[in-house]
Amino acid sequence: MIYGETGTGKELIARAIHYNSHRHGKPFIPVNCGALPDHLIENELFGHAKGAFTDASTAEKGLIAEAEGGALFLDEVDTLSSSAQIKLLRFLQDKEYRHLGSSKSRGADVRVIAATNSNLWYLVETKRFREDLYYRLNVLSVTLPPLRERVSDIPLLAAHFLTRYAKQNRRGLLHLSGDAMQKLIHYPWSGNVRELEGVIQRAAVLCASSVLEPEDIDHFSPCGGSVIGRQFFAGRQEGGLQSIHQCIRFSGNRSFFTKGQDTSHWSVRTVISDESPYCPQRKHNSRRKGRGKRPEDSSEASPEI
Repeated sequence: MIYGETGTGKELIARAIHYNSHRHGKPFIPVNCGALPDHLIENELFGHAKGAFTDASTAEKGLIAEAEGGALFLDEVDTLSSSAQIKLLRFLQDKEYRHLGSSKSRGADVRVIAATNSNLWYLVETKRFREDLYYRLNVLSVTLPPLRERVSDIPLLAAHFLTRYAKQNRRGLLHLSGDAMQKLIHYPWSGNVRELEGVIQRAAVLCASSVLEPEDIDHFSPCGGSVIGRQFFAGRQEGGLQSIHQCIRFSGNRSFFTKGQDTSHWSVRTVISDESPYCPQRKHNSRRKGRGKRPEDSSEASPEI
């Protein structure tokens, strides 16, 4: 069982456990329990036989069969409904399962790794999680500390993400200044490693030089969107225009900016119009104006001699 706040890297730890074990040559199958509808959980995990229901024209193996010999990673296991918890408990106890619509039991050689960002024992005490399932899953447990409690990891993680996204966005070699690194170290990181990755990714695209300064480190706001995005879309400040222009110039499209600024492609298109000096199309459009016009169509025709 892996415990940890959102964004601490629970799946990464689960993968490390799997790929450093004797099962490393077998599949690692991640499952987000919160994304599985209650009425489909049994079919997704155990599969179904042909004719098990109206649309079951062929037999399908479930995720447990796909993970045979390897590992099944159950993320957000605390979101399973009561009925789904019972079905999972039965499988963990017997190491056997049945396809939907089949009377034949099948054995399974699968390591089950579960993860949660909740206090699972509190859910047991409040009758929202089965106590017997808790004991089945909690044989061995690992608790990942939040990023704010392991600040020595921040320089290593920041350097790793900066190298990755500089290469991805064709920015060359980028570095963090000492002041920028101190800003990262002293930030509380409520979103943990995932939030740090997003901040570095945005900085790698929007920075104007090869050395990132503190002003290039743009944290998300709890109110939604980032500092640059809120300043720009509220007042259409020139700094926001420059940021969008840099984003499009280095990444080739608006996708990165819109993803990080809690806005849409249409909003960016509305703001970067032909009247904006930062519009990438303005120069191109100006060259096209007048192209193909005949002399007699021009309002500024040459005077008669």
